[in-house]
Amino acid sequence: MQNPIYIVRTFPENVYNINETKAFDSWIGGLLGITARQMSDFNDFAKTTLK
Repeated sequence: MQNPIYIVRTFPENVYNINETKAFDSWIGGLLGITARQMSDFNDFAKTTLK
């Protein structure tokens, strides 16, 4: 079983647009910076798709 926090953080980088392009970037760098950007991407995903 996966850690739920890991799933939430990495979910957006596995989302594709209808034209098969990636909807969000994959991030590299320090742990805190990556986590902040991943959570920001997840919030953007939730705001745009879960209206």
